[in-house]
Amino acid sequence: MDVCESWKSEQQLPIVYDPGYNITLFGLEKLHPFDACKFSKGLGGFIMCTREDGAGWCPYADITLAVQRIRAASTGAVSRIMVIDLDVHQGNGVGRDKLAAGDAELYILDMYNGAAFPWDTAAKAAINTKVELQPGTSEQQYLSQLHQALNKAAAEFPQPHLIIYNAGTDILAGDPLGRLSISDEQPHPFP
Repeated sequence: MDVCESWKSEQQLPIVYDPGYNITLFGLEKLHPFDACKFSKGLGGFIMCTREDGAGWCPYADITLAVQRIRAASTGAVSRIMVIDLDVHQGNGVGRDKLAAGDAELYILDMYNGAAFPWDTAAKAAINTKVELQPGTSEQQYLSQLHQALNKAAAEFPQPHLIIYNAGTDILAGDPLGRLSISDEQPHPFP
């Protein structure tokens, strides 16, 4: 069975992506010292800042704001939301916002390098499925742990109304902060 089989429903909308959806912020994305050459126009996934404060290259809490706006716009029809955060850094801002709001309808799967900034122990309490990687984690190890984490999330939080996926390019081999050994050469199936 597919890892996300339990999430399917008759009301499921297709995933639609267009490069025009990428977010820019007055060209500031070009100033990022590590990721500037890794993306063309996109900017987002500011996982380390909270509603109250910016942190770690993150000027505003776009995921928290998106969750709030979607819930308000849907007048409650979209309430159960899952965040799958695969950026190399712990999404502590999203976690802190979840804890501050007491949001039981927000499920967080966070897979990150445990040796990378921000090392926010308090925010870890908000993570439902936590995978702390070690520097040098291989692609095979990464995909195996991701597969296990997705299965756990599907079992614990079936039928989310929306999944917000944050894909950080800082997991790629050669990133000076990420320090993982993930290739961007070709997609690999789960082990």
